[in-house]
Amino acid sequence: MAPQLFYLFAVIFLIHEFFVLSMEKDLFIELEIIRKKSKKEKLKFSEYSDEMKTYLIINIAYILYTFSGLLTSQYPLFLLIILISVIPKRLLILKYIDSFLSIAILMFIVLNNFHFHIDIETLILSQFK
Repeated sequence: MAPQLFYLFAVIFLIHEFFVLSMEKDLFIELEIIRKKSKKEKLKFSEYSDEMKTYLIINIAYILYTFSGLLTSQYPLFLLIILISVIPKRLLILKYIDSFLSIAILMFIVLNNFHFHIDIETLILSQFK
């Protein structure tokens, strides 16, 4: 039951990524406004819009989820999501690429767990022999 619950969260974060992809331009503009304001003065969390608060809270949960994913057999894929997320994205196109890649990786994680059953670690290590 616990693994199914873990991968249910993957589906929830997959849906979140689809929403982020659909609102990418608006989020990008709002994040730029927050960056500019925060350079002048320290912004409090209560000053953010409701959408931005929700986005940030879900992203914190998403980050915690990806780090907990490092403890699973599919850790290379979760590591890839983490590496993609730390790349600075000052251009909007990079944010779109990040969302597309995250969606593809999360989809593969869910499909691999329930259908494919590919051992990712062995597959990667076999490429270096």
